Amino acid sequence: MKPDSNWRLCVSGTNVGTFTSAQLAAGTNLALLAGPWRDLAEYVDRLTAAQQRLGVSNISFPQRMKGWMPDEAKPEMQALLNRVEVIIREREAARKGALRVARQWNWVLTRQ
Repeated sequence: MKPDSNWRLCVSGTNVGTFTSAQLAAGTNLALLAGPWRDLAEYVDRLTAAQQRLGVSNISFPQRMKGWMPDEAKPEMQALLNRVEVIIREREAARKGALRVARQWNWVLTRQ
């Protein structure tokens, strides 16, 4: 590589940036730049936030209901809480699975 060359990096159709030969030779941290990895991180972040909200609700709801929940409604409430717990586990499995999926990203480096 010539020291004065500029290079454009595209990954799976996303323009990641333009870099000098020196930057590439020194090593360039792509983690904070646009790319399919950012889309994946944002997706997992949304899944995690939704799961946290559901988990907090599952914990706080029964606490708020104590004291005024009629005894006749308690079995239905417990069934609902059990269903929410199943959904929480399913969503956790989906969140973890999103990271395990094999990905093939097309990397294209072109001289500018």
